[in-house]
Amino acid sequence: MKKAIAMQWAAALESGDYKQSSAAALRTASNKFDALGVLCNLHAMAHPDIAAAQTHVEIYMDEDGELPHAVRDWAGLADSCGGVRSSNKKLGCTPKDKTGYSSIAGCHDGGLTFERIAQIIRNQYTRI
Repeated sequence: MKKAIAMQWAAALESGDYKQSSAAALRTASNKFDALGVLCNLHAMAHPDIAAAQTHVEIYMDEDGELPHAVRDWAGLADSCGGVRSSNKKLGCTPKDKTGYSSIAGCHDGGLTFERIAQIIRNQYTRI
């Protein structure tokens, strides 16, 4: 992942500007976010023309649960769930697959706070 975007994402998660959702959705109608939704919001702020074209608050670039490819490419992520190439035992996240690796989406869905997810992003951004 690109370091500058990772640090911006972590800071946004810690800022208190985003209410954390318990839903496995980028953003809810009540304006709560999952961790990937915060990254989408950062992308929207960096690309106001794309943001202006969005018609539903719960959907960003036709996605509601995974990162759109444009966001993934902008941030330099390997996959649409923010896969972390590090053992989930070290992260405390829900396993992504049978290999035992996890993702930022899995961390959120597993109940980690935005603050803890921000720490993971800062410490693991080269593996996301």
